[in-house]
Amino acid sequence: MTKYRIVSREDANGLMYFAQTRFLWFFWEDCKELKNPSFLEFKFENPSQDLQLVKNYITFSKNADEILRNPSPKNQKVVKVY
Repeated sequence: MTKYRIVSREDANGLMYFAQTRFLWFFWEDCKELKNPSFLEFKFENPSQDLQLVKNYITFSKNADEILRNPSPKNQKVVKVY
């Protein structure tokens, strides 16, 4: 099942692309507005007039989700078990 999609909407600035994420089963909501920090070498943006920047945003978000779900086993150790 897809978790992200891109939609286009016309507003005062012209055609804009928005990344959306699925919640529940049938509903979609806009992802938060985010501009990339200057220290990253690639560019992403949401929303944007440039479709590629929104695609980069989704790729960035999916990678961040994966890192948060699967922390590196090299950097972790069990401190205490209850």
